[in-house]
Amino acid sequence: MLLLVLNCGANAIVIKCSYELRKFYYCHGRVIDGGDTPEITEVLGAHVGNLTLQHVDSLRLVGQGLKVFPPNIHKIFPRTSKIDFGQNQITQVTNADINELRRLTELILSENRITELQSDLLRGMCYFKYLDVDNNQIEHVGYNFQFPERVGVPKTEPLEDWSVHKSPITSRDLYREKVFNEDFYDKMVLMDSRLSNLEKKLSNVIEYRIKKSENDQVSKEVEDEESYL
Repeated sequence: MLLLVLNCGANAIVIKCSYELRKFYYCHGRVIDGGDTPEITEVLGAHVGNLTLQHVDSLRLVGQGLKVFPPNIHKIFPRTSKIDFGQNQITQVTNADINELRRLTELILSENRITELQSDLLRGMCYFKYLDVDNNQIEHVGYNFQFPERVGVPKTEPLEDWSVHKSPITSRDLYREKVFNEDFYDKMVLMDSRLSNLEKKLSNVIEYRIKKSENDQVSKEVEDEESYL
């Protein structure tokens, strides 16, 4: 099965899907060409039975070297409710990238290079429940960012739970506290390292002075003894 969306250019994203029908209709995809430009231009792969791209509920492109979030997913996979783009090199995701995916409930972007969550990222996403941006480089979260809630996970999720793989974001204040604490922790580690180095230098200086003092004392005693003789 081949879907041609646009004329295939040199940098077009061409993916091949391995389809699986369970509770959802999955596309386990891999990029076989391109990846530098945003839009997916071709989708290859044999479907299950009479199903088509219109029936795909879950799209997975994990570890495929994506540098940008493909903005035309809604044209190819209009019914997709779950997207997993983990372990790529995506640096940002905006509301424009996902707002046409009206059925989207889960978005996994763990282990990418995202640095910011814009305030309007989830604007208009009525069914959205789960966001995973674990192991990214997030330094800023929009002040009015509306975090989704995960069923069964309270908003007061302990800070240490953030270290768990695929941990969800459930609270804006919690995430800001996490970013602040990590920054504070890094500064404390750096300070501790500097203090440790300073202690070593002071210890070396003190040891040197003690040895020098001892040597000077020995030399003086030798001189006194020679003078006496």
